[in-house]
Amino acid sequence: MRAPKDVADLLDKWDLYIGPVVVSGLGAGVPGRADKVFREDAMDVLLAGQNLIDRLPEEELHKQVDKNLERVVKSETGNHGFERLESIEQVIRLAGQAGTFDFAGEFGVRGSISSLMDRSAQLALAAGLLALKDAKIPLVRHYKRSTTGKMIPTSWALPASLQNETGVIMATAWPGLESLIEDVSRYFTHKYAGKPQKLVWEMYDRMLGAVKDPADRKALTDWYVETRASLPEAGGEGDVYKFSRSFLFRVLALGHAQTAQFIRAKGPCTQVNAACASTTQAVGIAEDWIRTGRCKRVLVVSADDITNPNMMSWLGTGFLASGAATTKDVVSEAALPFDRRRNGMIIGMGASALVIEDGRKAQERGVTPLAELLASQFENSAYHVTRLSTRHVAETMDRLVAKAEKRYGLRRSDIAAKMLFMSHETYTPAQGGSSAAEVEALKSTFGADTPKVVVTNTKGFTGHSMGASLEDVIAIRAMNAGKLPPIANYKEPDPNLAGITLSKGGAYDCEFALRLGAGFGSQIAMTLMRRTWKEGAALRVDAPRHQAWLAAVSGHANPELEVVHNTLRLKDAGAPTRATEGDEEAGTPHPIPLPQAGEGAKAPSLPLPRSGEGGVRAHLDEAAVTKEIVALVTQKTGYPAEMLELDQLAACFSSGVRPSS
Repeated sequence: MRAPKDVADLLDKWDLYIGPVVVSGLGAGVPGRADKVFREDAMDVLLAGQNLIDRLPEEELHKQVDKNLERVVKSETGNHGFERLESIEQVIRLAGQAGTFDFAGEFGVRGSISSLMDRSAQLALAAGLLALKDAKIPLVRHYKRSTTGKMIPTSWALPASLQNETGVIMATAWPGLESLIEDVSRYFTHKYAGKPQKLVWEMYDRMLGAVKDPADRKALTDWYVETRASLPEAGGEGDVYKFSRSFLFRVLALGHAQTAQFIRAKGPCTQVNAACASTTQAVGIAEDWIRTGRCKRVLVVSADDITNPNMMSWLGTGFLASGAATTKDVVSEAALPFDRRRNGMIIGMGASALVIEDGRKAQERGVTPLAELLASQFENSAYHVTRLSTRHVAETMDRLVAKAEKRYGLRRSDIAAKMLFMSHETYTPAQGGSSAAEVEALKSTFGADTPKVVVTNTKGFTGHSMGASLEDVIAIRAMNAGKLPPIANYKEPDPNLAGITLSKGGAYDCEFALRLGAGFGSQIAMTLMRRTWKEGAALRVDAPRHQAWLAAVSGHANPELEVVHNTLRLKDAGAPTRATEGDEEAGTPHPIPLPQAGEGAKAPSLPLPRSGEGGVRAHLDEAAVTKEIVALVTQKTGYPAEMLELDQLAACFSSGVRPSS
């Protein structure tokens, strides 16, 4: 239905958009020490219900005990108590942990770039590149005109016509913290390693000189050997701590800006931290940006990895202290979503990304979207730092569904009959846990139709991925694949959660997906999606239309796609043969005219080469020279290449000062 002309004019005047907002691409990285984080079937292994939770190394258990912790022990009755940690049987022993992640090898990101990025930013960018590939949006080789008029290749980035209309949001709960802990740990290791050993040696040497009995001397020596082995070794020359010039860039929350810089997305760009509701909230913000004309497309990227050795002993111990985490060491007894036996959550990690855009943009590319975002809602219950307000969660869900009904003429009873609910359920103890609030919200919103909704969950297989909620992408993937994961390890129903239908895994033909995310600080975010494509039903890409779009944005008549380092790209065919919209460097290069006689031209006073000496090259390879200059300055100053601009270097060389950061 077309809007009346006066309404259309008003929308155009204020740059507002009321058409479909769609999800056209997904990317995900999952835990599991036995495989890559970004394995090819990352989302499908979760739909199949594969466990990705592993036991923590014993060293990590002792680190928790060493924190001298008194933790909260929660009770179903609300009579919580405290317990002092004295053994590794009392600590977190299971977690969703990262497998291999080779940023350079898998995604082609140079060390000079990755050295400026925190691990969460690296994971987020990797997921983002996969989502762009899924959306059939390639990076293209860009060219820059040299001072001689020659076009020289520069970076790979979004096509020029997409750059200003593409925004980036990074969702993460713990940005920069891994880098901070790593640097502080290295500093104190360097500062104190070896000193206790020296003191123990001096004490042993003095005592040995005073002890004459052979048995006592042997006992003293045994004590020294055992004690020395437990103390940190002094570092070698390679372990000397040096403060990193990239420190600020790694500890700042810059993942959104670094992603935007890498793909050259010049639209709005920000980072969201709504704790464990971050990704779902970011999807809602992306919808707002598109509807209010700030951009046509948003790349939402998210990542958190708090189970790595640098983070686990601090953040893991923090969850243990709060009483939120399970101390069981058998997955089937610990990962228990919706089960009456649930006793605490398992911490995990992950990365996810979504390409969200104006539906017309996907249509221009000849790409069928994966889902349509019908409505989003994010609010704060202003209630409690860890507990959920059951009533407010229900009110928020009702507002979300009412919005979709009003916009699209839907009825919630029809939605419920074909809907999956991707729960937040963290299997924390029943008192104040998320499952009760979610179940009550479903019943309040859908009433008698609640049993028609299929409730599913992924945290039972991954642990809690924090702000990088894998559920947002898995919900869409589940609709597309026509499959749902089962509820992990479900055996004992909780009578307090009666009246809902839990997924048993396998084939489910769901057309709608309701996602709820909740975070510390009473933060609530929800989305309602509608499926727009199903595997096997039709091809996602209209090949002729996509090829025509590629030609238009690349400036080449017959562009070819390739996948290099998990990144969709257009094969480099040289500088564009015709101008492309928005590309300042595109077009056929024109030589710079030389000044004519009488215009003040002055001949260079350089000696000409003699015959046989070999002439000076008429045209230097500007890109190669630039690369060598930057490499030389990097070597001499220690500044990463990405921090150096050629114009700045030229000014520095002429003035004799070092480049600033």
